[in-house]
Amino acid sequence: MAMIYSTIPGQEAVVLKSYQDGVKADTSLDNKITLIKDGIKFFEGKKKNMEAAQLYDLLFQTKPADKLNIQELFGATLANYRSSSYTKSYDFASQMATKFPDQIFGWEWKLITSSLIR
Repeated sequence: MAMIYSTIPGQEAVVLKSYQDGVKADTSLDNKITLIKDGIKFFEGKKKNMEAAQLYDLLFQTKPADKLNIQELFGATLANYRSSSYTKSYDFASQMATKFPDQIFGWEWKLITSSLIR
């Protein structure tokens, strides 16, 4: 259903709901994660950051925390930043800095987003 509605401009809400419903209906963790990542890729390609951020939230609710990688945390940080959800962006950057302390990205984005939180 998401693939069908994704070809119609202005149907992003239906596409997002279709991805979310597909994840709820699927029983395989691997399939759920693949479906979510497909949705994230779709919305990032359309520069629909709010929808991508919602799917990143779903990814983090679905995927075990110890299996998250730096690209997923960075993607969530950036999607939330671009949709003006600076507090959530800061939280994801903090997770990235904690989980990957030897990488600069988490620390850098904590600084960037902390200056925007009021």
